[in-house]
Amino acid sequence: MEFNGVFSEDHNNSALYDANKAYLRYCSSDGHMGNVGGDNASATFEGRYFRGQRIVRAMITYLIKNKGLGQNAGDLVVFGGYSAGARGAMAHLD
Repeated sequence: MEFNGVFSEDHNNSALYDANKAYLRYCSSDGHMGNVGGDNASATFEGRYFRGQRIVRAMITYLIKNKGLGQNAGDLVVFGGYSAGARGAMAHLD
């Protein structure tokens, strides 16, 4: 994929051009905020389960275990998104 803005690898277009980046492509239709489903079926919306929170946690866990996220003191993580993904990023900025 070709990215623009802060995701660009061109030093003329992004201050983060040489940073490592992870892109979670698909929005979970709940802004990556839901954690409903399974035995909690009464809390579904029209029979749909929203588990976007689990998707984000799985990605962070993967990056920690497989890519060394957080291994170095002073590491900086910029976490954001587009559209509904940006709203989900705000919900996880803790």
